[in-house]
Amino acid sequence: PTEDLDPRLGCPKVLVVIRGASAAVDHGAIDPWVRLALPRNLALGEAAPFPFCGLIEKDMNSTKEIVSVSKQWLGGLGASWRKAWLRAWGQRLWRSVVVVGVVALLWLGLPAAAQAGLNDDNYDGNIFALYAGNGSLVPPKVTLGQSLQAKKPALVVIYVDDSRDCKQFSSVISQLQAPYGRVANFIPVMADAIPVKAEYDPSEPGYYFRNAVPQTLVFDAEGHLVFNATGTVTYEAIDDVMREVFNLLPRTESVELRRRPVNEVNIELVPTE
Repeated sequence: PTEDLDPRLGCPKVLVVIRGASAAVDHGAIDPWVRLALPRNLALGEAAPFPFCGLIEKDMNSTKEIVSVSKQWLGGLGASWRKAWLRAWGQRLWRSVVVVGVVALLWLGLPAAAQAGLNDDNYDGNIFALYAGNGSLVPPKVTLGQSLQAKKPALVVIYVDDSRDCKQFSSVISQLQAPYGRVANFIPVMADAIPVKAEYDPSEPGYYFRNAVPQTLVFDAEGHLVFNATGTVTYEAIDDVMREVFNLLPRTESVELRRRPVNEVNIELVPTE
């Protein structure tokens, strides 16, 4: 026995020595109460400190390997040691259960954003970055007033991030930016960011807002409002308006395009084969 007491169990530490003829220790054959405290790499003839309150002696396999403990032990305390060991492991198990419970409660208590998707009205971040795959749209590079002052055509979309219709419509706006992004200003405007005022100037999105999203506005180079629609609108409907703004060939006289799905959210327009 050693002079130290195990701080957790209050039992004297003794040296456990593995004796036998085999070259390796069969830990599976050792008494489980001893095995829990023994080092995994303990070899034959090596000694390891072990909190022990009684004598354990056990025959193992045909070689009669013996787990022997110095016989200067405190008799009659083996049962109490096992109770103390069970109590210690019970505390560890209880702490593990508490941790798992806390994690489960935190997961269940997460806001709806963590469980949001394309087909619901939950918030999970900016829709253009998440669902259109186009973070360049937000924040807009210019305001509507700046665009009108520069006499440059503009496409304004008023939206919110927690709307199913806005999520699905975001990919249409992103597709329109591909052919028109260099010649027109694309200005997404959060509906919640529109200030509440009694009157608005025609250069402010609030002047045109109908309290419904998504809402799409198209202005020509002269600042005239040539398109104003609420709700989801097809790519073709807005493209027809943009063709008129830029004096392009109508769809019936240009190369016919067809829709090809790219993923769950986005599609692309490719020439008809």
